[in-house]
Amino acid sequence: RREDVVAREELNKVTDFTVVKTTLNQFCKSKARALLWDEVLADMNKGVLEAYLLANVHVLRLCKAGLIPPLNSTFFNQCLSLVMEMSGARGPKNGELLLSRDVYNSFRDPTVPRASRQFIHRGWVHNAANQMATMAQNAVSLNFYRRFHKFLKRKYGVDGRDAYSLLERILDNAYDGQDAVVLEWRAQIPRTATGAPKTATHLLVPLTYRFLQDIEERNWISQGDHEFRQVRTFTVLPTKRGFECSHMKMCKLGLRSLLQRAGIRVPPEGPKWSAVERAYWRRLFNIKKFETANRKFAGQIVTDGKAVSIVMRKPKRESSPYLFVATNQLDETVSCSTKEFYEEARYTKAKQKIKGWQDRSPRVLEAIRNMPTKKSASLETLGYYIRFMTKRMDLLLGFARHKPFRRLRLRSFIFMKRKLRQLCLMLAREGERTVVGFGDWSNQDVAGVIKKSSAGPVKRFERELARYCTVISIAEFRTSKVHFDCECELKNQYSQRLCWDGEIRTQKVHSVLHCSSNGCRGITVNRDVNASRNMLRLLQCKLNGIDRPVAYTLTNLRENEKLAFPLVLVEGTVDNVRSANLSDVGLYVQAIAHEVKQGETQSNSWVGSVCWPVVRDSGHFKAYVHLPRTGAFHIRLRIATTTSTLTLRFVPRRTKWILRFHYQKPRESHHAFDGTSGVGNADSDACERLKFNALLLQTAVAELFHRAGLSRKTFALELDGDGFPIVSLLRSKYSSTYARRMSDPQLLSLLHRDVKGDEQQEKRDSEPTRRRRIKHVVIMGDSQLDPRTGKAPRFKALLGGDVVASSACNMYTWPRGLEEFTACCINSELVAPGLSVPHCAVRRSFWANYSGGLSVLLQLLGLSFGLRYRTNGVMHKSFREFTRLFTVFEPRSGMQQSAASSRPIGDGRFARLQLRTLKPVGLAPEGAHLDDLSIGELALQCRWINPNTTKRVHAAMATAAVAA
Repeated sequence: RREDVVAREELNKVTDFTVVKTTLNQFCKSKARALLWDEVLADMNKGVLEAYLLANVHVLRLCKAGLIPPLNSTFFNQCLSLVMEMSGARGPKNGELLLSRDVYNSFRDPTVPRASRQFIHRGWVHNAANQMATMAQNAVSLNFYRRFHKFLKRKYGVDGRDAYSLLERILDNAYDGQDAVVLEWRAQIPRTATGAPKTATHLLVPLTYRFLQDIEERNWISQGDHEFRQVRTFTVLPTKRGFECSHMKMCKLGLRSLLQRAGIRVPPEGPKWSAVERAYWRRLFNIKKFETANRKFAGQIVTDGKAVSIVMRKPKRESSPYLFVATNQLDETVSCSTKEFYEEARYTKAKQKIKGWQDRSPRVLEAIRNMPTKKSASLETLGYYIRFMTKRMDLLLGFARHKPFRRLRLRSFIFMKRKLRQLCLMLAREGERTVVGFGDWSNQDVAGVIKKSSAGPVKRFERELARYCTVISIAEFRTSKVHFDCECELKNQYSQRLCWDGEIRTQKVHSVLHCSSNGCRGITVNRDVNASRNMLRLLQCKLNGIDRPVAYTLTNLRENEKLAFPLVLVEGTVDNVRSANLSDVGLYVQAIAHEVKQGETQSNSWVGSVCWPVVRDSGHFKAYVHLPRTGAFHIRLRIATTTSTLTLRFVPRRTKWILRFHYQKPRESHHAFDGTSGVGNADSDACERLKFNALLLQTAVAELFHRAGLSRKTFALELDGDGFPIVSLLRSKYSSTYARRMSDPQLLSLLHRDVKGDEQQEKRDSEPTRRRRIKHVVIMGDSQLDPRTGKAPRFKALLGGDVVASSACNMYTWPRGLEEFTACCINSELVAPGLSVPHCAVRRSFWANYSGGLSVLLQLLGLSFGLRYRTNGVMHKSFREFTRLFTVFEPRSGMQQSAASSRPIGDGRFARLQLRTLKPVGLAPEGAHLDDLSIGELALQCRWINPNTTKRVHAAMATAAVAA
């Protein structure tokens, strides 16, 4: 390796870089001012302008033809060499790039002279190529996520949240799901050995090209539609910013080239030049004027011919620990808008001056106004731009060089630094020790990008502020959503606004939020002021060693979502739960639903709420609320002292295709379903258990659709006034003994006769247009213990026509309501052999009997809807983990942990729960999904799931079948 490279790397370990900005006249001595600065900068700007266009032509051509080569500094160096003129120079040995050069030259005006790279091909061109490679990497990789997100929204017609979830699964390091869309796009993204997406420019260009093609195709199709707003296009690779004079880097080789360009004889490149280059720097430039005891010249400058940035080295500072300071909260607020900043930094005034210069130059104004677009995936469109631009290239570059554009830019920089200094002094007051908590948002999250607003110099302000006081980074998560005073979630305000198409629409107001809490009396707060107060609280917690308060992230529901079923699963994570130091007794999410029209006092009550366990490591929780009637509801969640509110709307689907549940009572009315001691087994208990679990099955189908990436679709139920299914009690005309001697087809025929009697009477009493198509689900209560053998008879799972039947052997394990649900899902206490049904013979426990019984019933419903058994998912014959859909824990194998010994309190909590006997099911429970084929069949062919479909289900069997 070269000795100078090794020495530079060693020096970089102990020094940092800083920049001093001044005018080139102040930095140069008289001899340096006489050098050909303008000529060299004009050639470099012209060369960079054309090299960017050649790179775009090359990429567009190869995106159609084949693989994209690495777009590194060598590639851009070759592009610069091909568009600049130098007598006797050899071109690059790159056949594809030479072909692209020929295509570019066919677009270019041949009468326009090329830029000269005489002498400056060393130093100046190399530095420009490095900068171009960096710009290309940043432009493609940093915009890739945002462009991909918008592409998914357009292609699949989903909203921002669904597109965000889809993109998250596509870009994750690992994915074990079966979503065809996710798998299709994951296959097109190059990845590292760990599974992380690669971010090299040339690997992301093909997809970026595809995004651009999609935009242009949609814009072309909708160009005649006046209501359609054209989607903004972009260039695959970046281009030079306008025609203004860009800053170019000059190193020691660049200085030698500049001297050669002026006709000055210098030592040859290599050790001889390295030995004297420092002397040349100090002989030509006022370096001592800007050096200090710790700040030394680094041998590089960046200039546009007017301003110059002098690169200096300084010793690295040792990182100091955070300064813990007690501060007083005076509730004083200071602010500076982006508009105010740009006005005081003279950016606004500079734009007005530039507009005046352009208006007084007709040729320049004509060229700017008629300039065609270069943002296209079409070579023809880009060629038209090149043909038009190259004819006027010298005019526009000369206009930007001769007018005082560079002086305006330098003045804006000076006033910008002055304004930043004023803001820093406003926060870090003189004579006081100040600690500032600075938000960590970096505008890289596509879910929250600020639109239609110019961005301020946030990171530059943070670096400047660190020179005056101690700056601590604070996570901004939910600081603008939670009210500082009451810690309740704030709601958006809405107002009517005149939109771009002339229509007046009700739109969300970003800057103002409303608190609906009773204690705050409906106060309206400024979003940014409220966020700053919350961040101050977080800063004080950090300084005092106090853990950050917990916060919620909901993953399966969004605000004001409309649901067609009353039992709602609210799934999410509790952030910072590990650092909150909550005991196991307090590690629960409390959930309750209140109607929106209720009074504030009543809607703030927690009476009747149910608690749901939280996984300590991940913060994962699944909570449930029951919506008793049609309308809007506030879903309130609470853990410790942190609350969150979500608004949902319950709108049952109006359809004649419904499911009806029955509990069949044997002729011997004194018999009831068997169960352990202390478990109610009366008819009312059976109907109560059946009502709740019918709702659970309805929610299960809806959540299976949601997990597949579709809207929630499920079957409809007849609901009573309290929002529970109507369960009818069937009085059988035969005894249990007689039923045991029947074959399955005979038993199914009798069941069909019983349930069809009420349905025929309903058809006679109703109008033909209101007649319902009913699918009957019968739970047979005649499966008691055989007194001769002491064992339960064979578990029945029958299907025929519109009747689904299952035995009630394990009904004693079913919960009667939300408060019993968690206990039933984690109770691993063994049951008597006679009370265990065959499909749970391996794991004779309460939760296994419950989960297995509901799994079989769910599969029977699927078969009656026209599905078949699959090789994976819930329709796999061996699937018995129904509870994985609804809980965050399941018992470990071989561990006995009865809910009774854990003493349920009655609201979902336990006085003593041994978590070592439980294991988390994870955010994506294994096997608890519906395969894509089954999802498609239900959505397109099943009338009970989608009443609007025109296809009929023919898979419901007309004869009995055993399904277990």
